[in-house]
Amino acid sequence: MGNISRIFYQQARNLIPDIIELNSIRTVQATFVIGVYLLPASAISSSYVYLGLALRKALAIDLHLEPEEASISDTEKELRRRLWWAVYSLERCTTVKLNRPRSVDTVIITANLPSPLPALDAQQAFNNIDHQLANAQLMMILDRIEGHNTAQIPSKGVEAALKQWKRSLPPTLKLELIHPRTSSYRATFHLYLNYYFARIAMGKVSIVARVRTYLKARFGGGDQHVFEEHSHYLAEACIKAAKKILRLYEDVRRTGNLTRFSFTDFQGCSVATSLVLLAGILERDSDYERHVNFGLDSLRKMAEGNSTATAGLKFVEALQSIAEEAVRKLYQHGVTAINTTATQGFRRTSDYNTWADWLTRQPRQANIMTRSGTQTPLELGETSMISNGESGMDFATWDGAAALQQLSSVPSLIPPSGILQHELDSASADMLDPAMFTTDYSEDPMFLMGLTGFDMMGFGLQN
Repeated sequence: MGNISRIFYQQARNLIPDIIELNSIRTVQATFVIGVYLLPASAISSSYVYLGLALRKALAIDLHLEPEEASISDTEKELRRRLWWAVYSLERCTTVKLNRPRSVDTVIITANLPSPLPALDAQQAFNNIDHQLANAQLMMILDRIEGHNTAQIPSKGVEAALKQWKRSLPPTLKLELIHPRTSSYRATFHLYLNYYFARIAMGKVSIVARVRTYLKARFGGGDQHVFEEHSHYLAEACIKAAKKILRLYEDVRRTGNLTRFSFTDFQGCSVATSLVLLAGILERDSDYERHVNFGLDSLRKMAEGNSTATAGLKFVEALQSIAEEAVRKLYQHGVTAINTTATQGFRRTSDYNTWADWLTRQPRQANIMTRSGTQTPLELGETSMISNGESGMDFATWDGAAALQQLSSVPSLIPPSGILQHELDSASADMLDPAMFTTDYSEDPMFLMGLTGFDMMGFGLQN
């Protein structure tokens, strides 16, 4: 008979044209549920579209406004609020993680946040009102962080709001108090994952800027840029949050809750591991290798049976090779700021050599796909770090976007379409729509930049 959820999904998808022009609660619910269902396997394509559609249908029937009609019961009002904040929270979180534009300005929202309603909550098999309230509050803070221009530093008021949010969590949302086998464990894990992601969002620009300017100063002969104290603090807090995320994954793996590929889990681990790699160019402590090895091993486990996730993993592994090569060059140049106990055993992997050799053989100009979809010429000698030298790499400039986009074109690094998919367990295979397997994203650099979080971290930002 097959997987029941997949059968329902296929039927629901076929019925969408019948309701798409209707402005009703059911239309919002239908498109939202499909978007949620597709999120693990198709976050950057179909799920993103369905979640955006649900948000717009919600706006069309004024779910974002607090209902004032006396004819609407308290239960119906609360149901409207919960539906709105469920749609808004997931859509906003997804757009931030994919580095997409804000869909709705919060100034137009007047709907009250979800609140307990015993008559309604007692009927729920999984009463998640505490989780939904906390998640909505967190997404409002995340919206404030992303609302800043990327060249600006989020205010200290935003940071205070994050700290207060974490302190105010009820006992039902303390991860250490939740049994790993209960239905609320992974939902709460994702809540903490998003909290630390918000901390990363505050300091991501500072991290990339510090690494780029540091390498420019060491290899380009320029002056070392002095960052203001708050920027330095945010960068340190960002790295601390990345390590906290990896500790979360340690708990998830220890309790047997790490799943096969899902967008939320994979990107969270990818972002955390990548930030540790970047910070390791500046300084490495005794736990550096352990954090990196654990992060990469977790990504490998999540990528099993998924060619696209495997290609995303190659992006992170390439960043590791770039970081190790950068530190090796710094060490050769006599830069002692790097912890010397961590400079032993730098690997020049076959993946890195293949990529570097391929890149040096390319024409002096390469077409790079921009966000708008147009192609612009890229001088490889200027922004993808190609120059003469033993390794063919020059770190006078640090523009990871160009290099990482080029990575996806290396045939030897990208698994053939369909490889490993037969290894999916039957439950996971039945869940996925066959249409998803007809689109191969493993050679789409923009897709992989979103999947791994490289796009969100701003590798292409210029100083």
